[in-house]
Amino acid sequence: MAQMDTPVVFFTSEMTLERVMERALAIEGRARVDDLRRGSLDDFTRAGVGAAAVRFREMVPAIAAFPPGGGVEALAAEMRRLSSPQVVLVDSLQGLAGSIRSQDEELAAAVRMLKALAIELNIALVLTCQLPDLRADRADPRPVLDDFGILGAVKQHADVVLAIFREEMYRPGYGVEGATELLVRKNRNGQVGYVDLFFYKQWMRFEDMLDPDR
Repeated sequence: MAQMDTPVVFFTSEMTLERVMERALAIEGRARVDDLRRGSLDDFTRAGVGAAAVRFREMVPAIAAFPPGGGVEALAAEMRRLSSPQVVLVDSLQGLAGSIRSQDEELAAAVRMLKALAIELNIALVLTCQLPDLRADRADPRPVLDDFGILGAVKQHADVVLAIFREEMYRPGYGVEGATELLVRKNRNGQVGYVDLFFYKQWMRFEDMLDPDR
């Protein structure tokens, strides 16, 4: 989105800024993260990573930022301070929890607050979330809305719910390596369904199965 000149900010509680940029370079430059860290890239891959770095140089403030401390209230204050982003990505919902004892209630309140904030600021807000009730041993392990469990506020307030299903995680060795489905489990203003993707594990990169260059 940043490369398409869309004002976008990425908040993460999962990684440092350096790790975010490292992964971005690996994904865009089609390089292995381990090779990138060791500096053991071949000439072709080094050129790809270098080209990605040049593209990122002008977009770093737009791509990644540290989340402020203090939970969703501080995050909301930071979002209001920003200069008119069109898209805000928050990774992840669980990272906004403060008190362990009342975590479920706190996260539900965070979802409601973020939804109200997205409407107030007229932005698209993308929030990642773990699935506390996902069971890998059921007949069909594809994620469903009920897997949010006590975090029902997500499926209640979200306009769109997307889920990633990588079959090799549940059926290793069955010749399904890389096969991925992007599942649209809720779409308040459109249809549900899925898109076939392919996951390149060595680059941590998802691509459209039918149009890999997109």
